[in-house]
Amino acid sequence: MKEYKKLIFIIVVALFFSLFNLARAEVLINEVQVKPTGESFIELYNFGSSQDLTNWTIKRRTASGSEYSLVSASRLKDKSISANSYFLLVNENYIGEITPDTMWAKSYDLANDNTILLYNENENLISKISWGGVVDCTSSCPANPPEGQSIQKTSNGSWVSATPTPGAVNSSLSSDSNNSNNTRNFS
Repeated sequence: MKEYKKLIFIIVVALFFSLFNLARAEVLINEVQVKPTGESFIELYNFGSSQDLTNWTIKRRTASGSEYSLVSASRLKDKSISANSYFLLVNENYIGEITPDTMWAKSYDLANDNTILLYNENENLISKISWGGVVDCTSSCPANPPEGQSIQKTSNGSWVSATPTPGAVNSSLSSDSNNSNNTRNFS
């Protein structure tokens, strides 16, 4: 009888944790603007609970496969992204009107035919976006965005060029769409 009660307890605990979605962060790259110079940015979106970004990094990979640090861990130290919120990263030469959450060194910038890679504090790849003529697309890459346009996630999970919306809902989403409803399509 004692073994039976123990088994029931284990099953109840397992069901409890499987039935409830425990709070967790899902931080992903949501939008990237490459040019013009002074207006490039990377926008992250968090579909989950608040996430400390300390020791996270962002790297840039060129079409030839060379990889460089774009946003070092020191620039994300003591930074966090709230649940269901945006986090805007820009070059130090940024002249846009939206106040960024952090900046990367002005000697680095985005370019055509690149990949952006987001790594967490354990150096696990969390999210990436490639565009133009790069070799590491898992499916077809979006084209290099025209000047003044950004690459944005759509509600079906694809990427398109559209009017930039740093720190706000992507213009590629319909007015009644809500990014938080598209969790499964963002990777």
